[in-house]
Amino acid sequence: MDPFFVPVPPTETRPMMSHGGEEFIHVIEGVVTLQFDDQRHDLEAGDSTYFQGTHPHRLINPSATASRVLLVFTGLAPDAGVDELDTSVSSSSSDVGG
Repeated sequence: MDPFFVPVPPTETRPMMSHGGEEFIHVIEGVVTLQFDDQRHDLEAGDSTYFQGTHPHRLINPSATASRVLLVFTGLAPDAGVDELDTSVSSSSSDVGG
């Protein structure tokens, strides 16, 4: 498992990506939209989701305020879309596409 804290700047739309393994997302602060294939799921602080990383997906911050998420990958961590990672990782949940 590879855990990362990831900042999602205001109004940022990350590129679509896919990778081997599974992915867990927990919103620490702010709001994000997870685009998973053609579906969009709005997540706010305290929300979590889990899905197969082989499906195209991305994070979008629709707000004017920065957000921060905890991403946990199993299998192969992606090379794209996680360029500003904080690896110092010391509510509600959903299962998207699972």
